[in-house]
Amino acid sequence: MGFDKEKLGEYKFRAVLSVLMLGGIAYAAQLHGLRGPALFEIGLMGGGFALLSLGHALWAIWKIKQSG
Repeated sequence: MGFDKEKLGEYKFRAVLSVLMLGGIAYAAQLHGLRGPALFEIGLMGGGFALLSLGHALWAIWKIKQSG
């Protein structure tokens, strides 16, 4: 995993979008429930993508702040 020191703003934006995406998934899960294919497609794939993206963005922000 890598990061670009020049893209701190982009990482912050991506972290916010990931949190919003996770919120949207949680809202949809509570409102409609995740049954059948929706559990896999929305819950696991969408949630997994959002979590990985959030994790990488937070890690990159932390490393940039540490080195700068």
